[in-house]
Amino acid sequence: MAKKRLFVIDGNWYLHRVFHTLKTSRPIEDVLPMNFLQLVLKDACAVRATHILVAFDGPKVFRYDVYPLYKANRSEKEKKGVDEDGEGGQDVYSCLPQVRDLFAKCGLTLVQHKKYEADDFWASAAVQYSGQGFIVVGGGKDKDGYQVLGEHIKLYDSSAKPEPRWITADVAEKSKGVPVAKMVMYQTLLGDAIDNIPKILTPAKARAICLKFKTIKEALQNAEPEIRKILREKQAQLVINRQLVELKKDLALPDVEALKPPKVQLKDMPRSWYAHQELCYPKSKGLFRK
Repeated sequence: MAKKRLFVIDGNWYLHRVFHTLKTSRPIEDVLPMNFLQLVLKDACAVRATHILVAFDGPKVFRYDVYPLYKANRSEKEKKGVDEDGEGGQDVYSCLPQVRDLFAKCGLTLVQHKKYEADDFWASAAVQYSGQGFIVVGGGKDKDGYQVLGEHIKLYDSSAKPEPRWITADVAEKSKGVPVAKMVMYQTLLGDAIDNIPKILTPAKARAICLKFKTIKEALQNAEPEIRKILREKQAQLVINRQLVELKKDLALPDVEALKPPKVQLKDMPRSWYAHQELCYPKSKGLFRK
């Protein structure tokens, strides 16, 4: 019997991808939600998902309280789309209410908590649902997600060229040069320029510390003098970095049976919706068809 597969989607990443490639003269609130849903369903079919969960970042993520400069380097351009003339469009999240309405109509679950990020939901779902016998696939490519990869937990990057790629624990370990179990330690030492998390050590030195010592505390006591000096000077930042990079694994999640797409014929959808379902999913006619 095939294992059940839960597809956990980073809604922020998917919405940005759709928004920044949108070319239309129609009102964006009419087009973007449907295109977003189509991308979610396309990838859900590609990974053979039996259950779907879409997660979004909250507006008041706790990491900003830990470090006010968290993601302070993000520009306004990252929050804006591009219209047909190449000029700045509206805010990428302006259509989120319509996305919510569409997903509710389809019977799909979308979660958002004001204090947590989509990655926190990914890590929590990966740990909790894999323990219930699910294969858990994350729709995303963020290296933060590497820290929970395992035998039944992997990422699916549908944006990769020339074709989508799977990121397994083996792939992540080969890429970063450290075991998955040491990813949090590695990220703590390395920081993250994209999220404006300060760098403590270079990638090579951070990797060497992770491979030689079990913990940063052990490295503080036994590493070579030069490294010990750096770590001691940066102890306060190390504590902050750890809180920023380590994903939450204990968030309250929906009952897994509520994440199964309902097998019903959706009504009052645009004609293009049915045509798209017939074209892309000729055997199943889409995830919603009985």
